Amino acid sequence: MFVQENTKRVGNKTYHSTLLVESYREKGEVKKRTLMNLSGWKPEQVEALKAALKGQMDKISLSEVEVKDAKSFGALMSLKAISDDLGISRSLGETKYGRLCLLMVLSRVIRPLSKRALARWAPGQAKEEVLSLGRFDEDDLYEAMDWLLPHKERIEDELFGKRHPGGCTLFLYDVTSSYLEGEKNELAAYGYNRDKKRGKKQIVIGLLTDPDGFPVSVETFRGNTGDTDTLPSQIEKLAKRFNSPRIVLVGDRGMIKSVPQKVIREKKWAYITAITKTQVESLVKKGAFQMSLFDEELCEVSWENERYILRRNPDRAREVKENRDDKMDKTIAEITETARRLAASKRMDPKKNYHKSVALVSKRKLEKYIELSLSGRRLSLEINQEALGKAEAYDGCYCLKTNLSTDEMSAEDVHERYKDLGKVEQAFRTMKTVMLEIRPLNHRKADRTREHVFLVMLSEMVVHELERLTGDLPFTREQVIYTLDRIQAVTLSVMGKSIRRISSPDEDGAVILEILGLTCPKVLKTPL
Repeated sequence: MFVQENTKRVGNKTYHSTLLVESYREKGEVKKRTLMNLSGWKPEQVEALKAALKGQMDKISLSEVEVKDAKSFGALMSLKAISDDLGISRSLGETKYGRLCLLMVLSRVIRPLSKRALARWAPGQAKEEVLSLGRFDEDDLYEAMDWLLPHKERIEDELFGKRHPGGCTLFLYDVTSSYLEGEKNELAAYGYNRDKKRGKKQIVIGLLTDPDGFPVSVETFRGNTGDTDTLPSQIEKLAKRFNSPRIVLVGDRGMIKSVPQKVIREKKWAYITAITKTQVESLVKKGAFQMSLFDEELCEVSWENERYILRRNPDRAREVKENRDDKMDKTIAEITETARRLAASKRMDPKKNYHKSVALVSKRKLEKYIELSLSGRRLSLEINQEALGKAEAYDGCYCLKTNLSTDEMSAEDVHERYKDLGKVEQAFRTMKTVMLEIRPLNHRKADRTREHVFLVMLSEMVVHELERLTGDLPFTREQVIYTLDRIQAVTLSVMGKSIRRISSPDEDGAVILEILGLTCPKVLKTPL
């Protein structure tokens, strides 16, 4: 970057111009482009800028050149570019509320914050240059959230249409929960807590994705909503909003039960799910298949117009057996020690210690295998070898169920599509803990809670695409964001004249920008 002075004669008149110019290469050819017109600057100001650009600070007074107002630029610019490519920016629109929602989406990828903290963090970001956003406070953010919810379906539909212009046949669906710290959230309720936070109320979140695990739609339910109870709204959503004549819905074990299966069949759709261990045992008793069919290789069985795909995972079988044996050994050792102390002491209460041992066995879910008895002061246990052997026979076994014909999808493909549910689980991990940190959730109103979850889903779209683009680089997602965030927009003031310069990326930053297909401008004339 350098200052170039030009003189041009037209007729009897001579024109002078002073330009800030940058050299660059394109297909091996050196070219120049004008960054800023300095013709209105005084000669001494131009000379001071020349010296500053060359680093010749001894030729000018430090009071004449001042660097101020440094703001983080690189991460916000890069994520905005990804949002543009995905269609998120366009769907949210150019209104103030749309741009504030986009800032909330992008900022959660950079640094998850509450709305109040976000309003305090934003002045340090180049939000004016990247998003054309001026000053705002937390009330503006809440107003933007309230604007968002009525547009949720439209935004989801537009983003889906951009990604799948020809429609999509297969959808993945799974459910998770997120615990709450407060008591006043309108959707808060006690339910099956996947976060293992006993005594905490929660909300339930259902996420629908495409085959790649890319989010399609999200819905927030009361915390006591069962997994199966979330499914009817998803089926209705797929029927009305996503233009696909034939839909295959993939759901987790126990999700797509008999009633949803009936509804899906009535629509001439298809499903892929897994059945529970209890259902497997029931089918074995009915003679649908034998345990000997479970093997490392896939085995397919047809029964009452349904296909069942059987497999035993030896690694999982070994893991389950080791965990159960470890719990058994530990429990037996503790109860044996209690029995020894009980027999040796006349002060210990036999019934009290017996009930404690029973509770211990129940807590570790070993009541099928360990039977306790108390006779006087003698506490004894017996191992139910038959029940233990039966449990070991099912270790590592799983059974998939589908109404797809063999012509529509092979057993191997059914198996692979069910495994794709792991992509939804990965999306949940990103949304909840790994990067986007959906908690702590500080909202009380049901609509605000739904809006918050929807914004996090949009952030997950950005993270999903960022990971796809940078997945081959030797950096974590957090390192990518940190490296980009070090690229700053700095105001360089030279004798009263100001230039908005962008700091050069370091070596890692340059590699990341190249992978993303982006180039940082050297000078900012107007907001991007």
